[in-house]
Amino acid sequence: MRNKKIIIIAGIIAVVLLPFFISEKKEVFIKIPEGSTPKQVAKILKNENIIKSENIFLTFVWLARVEKKFKSGTYKFNTKMTSFASLRDIINGNTYRIKVTIPEGFTAVEIAELLEKKGACNGKKFLEIVKNKKLDGYLF
Repeated sequence: MRNKKIIIIAGIIAVVLLPFFISEKKEVFIKIPEGSTPKQVAKILKNENIIKSENIFLTFVWLARVEKKFKSGTYKFNTKMTSFASLRDIINGNTYRIKVTIPEGFTAVEIAELLEKKGACNGKKFLEIVKNKKLDGYLF
């Protein structure tokens, strides 16, 4: 009887973990909107194949009591991550950061092109903000 329970538990664990070992590793960028609930985040992660089960992810959230600690932003995940690892990144705010070096003497247009090329922002929108907004206090 005891061996039967062990075999059943091992089978359940194998079924849960098997997709993790079979699937191909792929990097995915995901935007977590501000004010997202754990359920919304779980759905986003599931749709992008970052987590295998929304319920397992939500169980980790519940066990860790971190429902209110989610941080918005753009995250770089891979499809081999565990639910716990993805949750840890979201709670710690380990967002994807783009490094950009703006050479001295660049014009606003050149900066906009560089930022768009690096994927940091939309170049046209950047130029609109530069031309239409007061930048006092932002520049030194």
